[in-house]
Amino acid sequence: MRFWLRSPTRVLTTILVGNNLVNIGGSVIATDLILRVFPSGGVLIATATMTISILIFSEIVPKVVARSYSDQLVLPAIRFVRFVHVILYPLIYLLSKFAEFMLRLLRADGDRLKPSITEEELTFLIGVGEKEGALEKEQHRLLSNVFQFGSTVVREIMIPRTDIVGVPRTADAAIAVQLMLDKGHSRLPVFDQGIDQIVGIIHAKELLRRTKECGNVKFQVCEVLREPWFVAEGKSVAELLAEMKTRKRQMAIVLDEHGGTAGLITFEDLIEEIVGEIRDEYDEQEEDMLQVMDEPGTFLVDARMNFADFASEFGPFLPVSDPDREEGQDGSGTQKPEVPSFDTLGGMIIDQLGHIPKPGEQLRYGELLLTVKVADRYRLRKVLLKVLALESAEQLSALRDSALQGETASGV
Repeated sequence: MRFWLRSPTRVLTTILVGNNLVNIGGSVIATDLILRVFPSGGVLIATATMTISILIFSEIVPKVVARSYSDQLVLPAIRFVRFVHVILYPLIYLLSKFAEFMLRLLRADGDRLKPSITEEELTFLIGVGEKEGALEKEQHRLLSNVFQFGSTVVREIMIPRTDIVGVPRTADAAIAVQLMLDKGHSRLPVFDQGIDQIVGIIHAKELLRRTKECGNVKFQVCEVLREPWFVAEGKSVAELLAEMKTRKRQMAIVLDEHGGTAGLITFEDLIEEIVGEIRDEYDEQEEDMLQVMDEPGTFLVDARMNFADFASEFGPFLPVSDPDREEGQDGSGTQKPEVPSFDTLGGMIIDQLGHIPKPGEQLRYGELLLTVKVADRYRLRKVLLKVLALESAEQLSALRDSALQGETASGV
């Protein structure tokens, strides 16, 4: 892998030289053999035979196989290329230098000659690095999170409106102070008539400063309001992180397409998307999203769990996607992907059932049996998950280990 990353140009040169040597050498040998059998029309027969053979066995088949089994073949292939590079080093070195000379002679753009690599290739190399042992699991997780960060939007990681803790603008400061102590928050949104009318943010520092000035907490929170900052729920979290740093903001109110409050997001939420859960001595101990139960193949899952995270944990047991359902057609007949209407496990269950289920209701989802354990009139809270068909004991063990690792990481 180091050879590939350090010398991509030499890797390409080695492949091209080897490919041409094999094709030309094979053509020469085949022509010689065919001419011995068919002296008169041997050249024509050799040309037709080798052209078809090279196209099929040297171009089409290898590329199709490599594309289909890239994960399994990449390491053996790169080792073989390195071996060929060592054998043909003098020839490859001379050809590389000659190519560089010709490019300089033609005054080619130097920047275009620099080796480039796509995000997909980097992601693939990170995965290979973990398999080879070049990257530790934590390093692999951090690097993977960095690449996923760019494609994540605010809606996927925000605190939903149902979980927002706020105070009315007419509330006494004592109420806000007590709420901050109970919930462990240093900032609270302040609303007017309801949660869709957030008029400001209060900070614990402002409350303390005002308390010192007044000598007591007998004042209203509206006296220490800071102007709220609103962002769209479809905004990229990478862009939001940059804006938060520029604006020196720690909290933003997330709005939906209708202008209502969809949730809120903090600077800490963004950082946690990269480094994982951050806790200090004042944070409340929260229950893990995924808990391993005593019965084999059974888990207690928080209904707020992001569905993408849920799918990554239980992917082998999810239903096979239906292309007819995943793609819709507009009037022109163009295929368009269907956008999921849910972001969480609870949202998926409601979407499948068509209503908010009561405790005890069940849903068969692929090879998973989901049983609602805790719910109220407005949303699901806890779901008991049972894997119905385990292909092997190792698969169950892997699921349990994955869940336990998640519990350990969240408790740090």
